[in-house]
Amino acid sequence: MSIQNILNHYRASAEKKLANVKWNPKASDEVKKGLLKLLNDASWVPIIARFEGFYGHPYSEHRPKRPLEKRQTRIRRGQYNVRDASGRAGQATIGYGHVLRPHHAGGQMADWWDPYWGKGGKRITKEEARNLLYHNGRSYATIFLKAFTAVPTQGQFNVILSRAYIGGPYRKNRGLYQLIRYVNNNNSRAFNNKLRTYYDYAFTEKYEDPNWCVDNLASYRDNKGYKELTTDAQKIEKCKGRIQYTKRYRRGWRNRTNIEYKIATGQDIPKGFRKPLETTGTANKSDMSGERIVLIGDSNSYQLNKYYASHYKSQGAEVHQFTFGGTGCDYWRKVIERYDSLDGKRVSPSGKIDRGVWRLQTGGKKGWKAGPVGPTQIHVVCLGGNNMNRIYKESTLRAHVDGCIKPLMRLIKKYNGTFAGTVPVGSRRRGKTGEPSNVLRARMNAEYEKAAKEIGISFWNPTENIAYDTEALSKRKDSVHITRTMARQEFESRKSWLSGGASSGVGFVGGGSMQGIAAGGGDNKGRFDHLKVDVSVEDFLGQYAAMRQRDKSKDKSFEEMRDEYRKSYSKQMKKMFGDNYVDQYARDPRYGDKPEDAEKPSTPQKPGDPAQGKPANGCPEGRFVNKYKNFPTQVPDFNFNDFYDDLDKYFGSAEDMLQPQGKDCVFGDEHYAAWSKLQQKKQMQSPYVSEAKSFLKRLIDEMKKRY
Repeated sequence: MSIQNILNHYRASAEKKLANVKWNPKASDEVKKGLLKLLNDASWVPIIARFEGFYGHPYSEHRPKRPLEKRQTRIRRGQYNVRDASGRAGQATIGYGHVLRPHHAGGQMADWWDPYWGKGGKRITKEEARNLLYHNGRSYATIFLKAFTAVPTQGQFNVILSRAYIGGPYRKNRGLYQLIRYVNNNNSRAFNNKLRTYYDYAFTEKYEDPNWCVDNLASYRDNKGYKELTTDAQKIEKCKGRIQYTKRYRRGWRNRTNIEYKIATGQDIPKGFRKPLETTGTANKSDMSGERIVLIGDSNSYQLNKYYASHYKSQGAEVHQFTFGGTGCDYWRKVIERYDSLDGKRVSPSGKIDRGVWRLQTGGKKGWKAGPVGPTQIHVVCLGGNNMNRIYKESTLRAHVDGCIKPLMRLIKKYNGTFAGTVPVGSRRRGKTGEPSNVLRARMNAEYEKAAKEIGISFWNPTENIAYDTEALSKRKDSVHITRTMARQEFESRKSWLSGGASSGVGFVGGGSMQGIAAGGGDNKGRFDHLKVDVSVEDFLGQYAAMRQRDKSKDKSFEEMRDEYRKSYSKQMKKMFGDNYVDQYARDPRYGDKPEDAEKPSTPQKPGDPAQGKPANGCPEGRFVNKYKNFPTQVPDFNFNDFYDDLDKYFGSAEDMLQPQGKDCVFGDEHYAAWSKLQQKKQMQSPYVSEAKSFLKRLIDEMKKRY
């Protein structure tokens, strides 16, 4: 009867807890009913049972599954604890990972379990163990049910409960509550990505590397006393247990990840999603030995710094992070200039600038290993976000670049460093002029890149190489600071560049390439050289037409829809890029001769030519000031009369847009500013562009699911 008493106790306990759940105030009655329905569906029981494994006698979770004698244990913190040969304590468990707790049922639980101790004792059956697992799982669920405001799928719920069973249902199990947040936000993509990376050590070789373990020893909760360890040998010895654990159980955790992903999504993990990271090893330790590296930047550098630090430490360098929120070019230029001028003379950390100098001299609180010797390299991790007030006027931007950015780059070059511009922010943010913030940041980074080429320093343009989803960033309360995951994605995109490789563009994840954004409304001076559009649009527009026909236009044939959108797409691209645009569809041999409705190349007309249907005396020639003398070659189809008509059409009055000069047929700063706003306006109002962006995002999501 003892096992029946045990089952009755845990059944009653689960029912009592479920009746008194403190639901989230935002959870509707439908959500509560849906969650209880998922919980009462016992489909999660065999999943957890599969992962936990069965044993009919009490055993230690950290020892081979052999029967425990009661005398081998001692009661601590309400459970039977037993120590293995290394002194590590483990819990006494039975069945499918059920922890024996003697204080339950008013202390009667200890007596109820007595017949099952030792090899000669009774065994519980698999059926009894599954019933025990069911009641325990329902009790566990009451702790995290209050975090839900939406109903997950049955597969998602089963996986969440499985993760709660193995890692605990409490807030310290941060990964569990991340999954719940993704459910609440209806973000299935983030949910799936988290599933893939949940057991990180099962997929990355770095967890087996002693040097990596030494650098990250403090992050392990079980590595108490790491502060007292003074030598690398002592720290490596401390890491051996963790390394052995990862080697022993890696395959099992990988299998569990694959199974849980399939349960939640109904699909296998895409092939090639995970590639083991290279181990640091001792062979690479000497590549940068003796280098003392300082990382500087604004608040968006905080999350990026640790990846930079790990990258350089793995090569034997000493790395210090001196990142400060709210800082811009002026601060870091003054700090490095003063540090340079002192020529080793020590300063006291009084005042904002001198504190920065003192950190460079001494290595800050941690200190340079070789004493106050100063850095050999200084790298700018992210800079420019706090200088966005300089972007709105051409003169102010030019003064900022010439007076601050270029001098700072010269200093960074002197210390063999690299320079990275400002990162993209949430896609929905706007500047004070109404332009998208990312367009403004792309414009600033473009100017920084020009300055870097002039100075001869390696520069990374984050807005041309977007590595994370800016739409997801928009959904955060703070849409300016990137998250840890975004920082990892951003660093991976820079990795080859830091190692000396080419700064090639990276495939975007929802955010997209800023080349297209800059073309629509950014500062395009000298930026058209790399914007040759040589992509096959047939497949893209074919799928798009099929989708539109299915969703909204069933009365039109596929061919009609495809040709309609192909023609519109071609016109839009032709307007943006002029002669740099190549309509590959029109010359693709797979589809025979050029379609009749395809655009014929037009011969360039001189500004004010009567053949264009405009009055010859409006702007017979027009003039471009020296600053914009190359503009006609970049935008060969530009015409003053067309330009003024478009301004009247889109903004009501060309005269107002061109203040103070007005329609003087002289292309200067006011003309360029109006032209940029006009391109942005056209892009934003084009239904084809917005619809194409939407479709492209859906296409990317679908490709990720499939592959």
